[in-house]
Amino acid sequence: MAAWIVGAVLCAAALAQERPAGEVRVWNSDVLAPQEDILGYDAQKPLGPIRIVGARGGTFSGKVVVGCPGTLKGVSARAAELTQTGGTGRIGTDRIQVRYALVGLWESWQKISKAISRFDVLAERPPEEVRPHVSRRKSPREAWIPPGRAILPVWVTVSVPPDVPAGDYTGTVTLTLPGGTTRVPVRLTVCDYTLPDPKHWRTWSELIQSPDTLSLVYHVPLWSEKHWRLIDRSMAYVAAMGTRSCYIPLIAETNLGNAESMVRWRRKGPGKYTYDFSVMERYLDVTEKHLGRPGIVVFQVWDNFLEGGRFSGDIKFETKQTKAERLAYRGKGPEVTRVDAGGRVSGELLPPYSDAKAHALWKPLTEALLRRLARRGLKEAAALGMVTDSEPTKAVVDLWRSLLPGVGWVRHAHGSRKELHGVPYRYQLQVWHLRFANPNRTAEYHGWHRADLVGHLARDLRANFPMLTFRYLGEMNIGGAARGFGRFGADFWPVREDARVGIHGGWGALVSDGRFPKSSWRNLNVRLSFLAPGPDGALATARYEMLREGVQECEARIVIDEALLEGRITGALAERCRKLLNARDTAMIRGFNITNPDDYFANFVWYCSPGKAGEDGILWHARSDWQKRSGDLFTAAGQVAATRRRPH
Repeated sequence: MAAWIVGAVLCAAALAQERPAGEVRVWNSDVLAPQEDILGYDAQKPLGPIRIVGARGGTFSGKVVVGCPGTLKGVSARAAELTQTGGTGRIGTDRIQVRYALVGLWESWQKISKAISRFDVLAERPPEEVRPHVSRRKSPREAWIPPGRAILPVWVTVSVPPDVPAGDYTGTVTLTLPGGTTRVPVRLTVCDYTLPDPKHWRTWSELIQSPDTLSLVYHVPLWSEKHWRLIDRSMAYVAAMGTRSCYIPLIAETNLGNAESMVRWRRKGPGKYTYDFSVMERYLDVTEKHLGRPGIVVFQVWDNFLEGGRFSGDIKFETKQTKAERLAYRGKGPEVTRVDAGGRVSGELLPPYSDAKAHALWKPLTEALLRRLARRGLKEAAALGMVTDSEPTKAVVDLWRSLLPGVGWVRHAHGSRKELHGVPYRYQLQVWHLRFANPNRTAEYHGWHRADLVGHLARDLRANFPMLTFRYLGEMNIGGAARGFGRFGADFWPVREDARVGIHGGWGALVSDGRFPKSSWRNLNVRLSFLAPGPDGALATARYEMLREGVQECEARIVIDEALLEGRITGALAERCRKLLNARDTAMIRGFNITNPDDYFANFVWYCSPGKAGEDGILWHARSDWQKRSGDLFTAAGQVAATRRRPH
């Protein structure tokens, strides 16, 4: 199981000598000001309500924190229903989730600044105990963290029904504490706007699910019933983020860490095969159950250890193992998974794509594949991948053009291209040369509106970035020049070294990063995931919730921006909406301490280096009544949406 699995608070605090709890205190904390989780203990402010601002059809969170000197035990919480002030609206307890934020970042206390959430994993069951933090070495940057205290943030998350009246709602959360109970008021403002179902969100927000990681972390066989239950749970979180893509590896050992191909090959004679689609079909079943019909289904048929891959040049920057494995593989074809009559699986090395025999081997598979996609209504969603900074040769592209005519390719790379040997790209993520949100907006700052599917690949984003980064990950892009973001993991977690499954790199290796060195993409590997491993499968994180709330705000922003672009709103409403969007851009830019928003590289810094972003700007943002800006955004989106319903 991963080192930071939920069920225990895993950090240097585990080394602390247990002491009985001292005075238990309860205080408020802002979801975008995680320093309050720690500093609130000494603030001695009166306990106020948990304040949440949202819209119908969305999911929104607030929190309160429990702490004490020594070890904290016996804490639990229970929410009551929310009732509308001065109205008949009700939000039942089935729509209110109470969770317990546990230490979950891979980084230690010594890497935590005031802008970063230490308490990341949102456990659905209360921990038996929380041990105090112990400082093991001096660090001026972390001198603000008092040792010897146990801290437990309690998150309250409301999924607002799409049919409740707008207005203010009140309720309580009852905390069971050592020695008694404490009732904390909850205040929810539901704005008069209804978010669409995540299946219909227009922000491109891609989380990639990793079947192999779940198999390795939970020690369950690939494609067993237990494995499918874990996949189902992860996919529910992927869908709730509005993800519209799905990855189906047709070859083994790609950069996404898959040991097998999802389509199995069965020999029926020399050079002849039949094809078992059962794993692929079931994976698509789970995908469609949660995501609906995906917009892109990426069939992975190439990686950079095949023809056209990187065997020289900047391979010198790879690890010794990566270089040795890739050079040893040079000249070979793709590997697929073969299953024998007894159900045993093994790898089958096929001829290179440029070999004359390749077409006859792949043609029956692709014909059957197209028939299956057509039955699902997914034929138009098909795409080929994965292209990175290296590209397949023309011979490879020509083969797949003959096998799947009209199917475009997918590229995740530092730069962008229009086409691949004459075949247009269907979907691209790029690191460089995309402008982000800017209060001095022009036509290029409406990324959600661009016709091609291009998103940002924030290659250096890590779990120990400020919460502000995750909140505005979507809006900085759709308010800039990109449709959104992608190539983030849902459940790409660290796994142990295990010779049986061929993992290289040992403890902490990610399946995309170290399992198959020949398919390493170096700094483009998937190294950040937004879920955490819990005792029964994936759990949300604080970062996940901030990312989701930010994407929900993107959807409201798009409603407003679209109406402005089309000239559907005029006069005072249009002017107010322009000022509102500019105020949001200004607050984001100030929050990330970007001094010149017209400079692409200055703007790029907010993604890639939390230190350079500057804590002063981030902490300013947390104090700037960001919830009012959220409420103003949703309210304006509701007013704009209402103009469509008015009779002409």
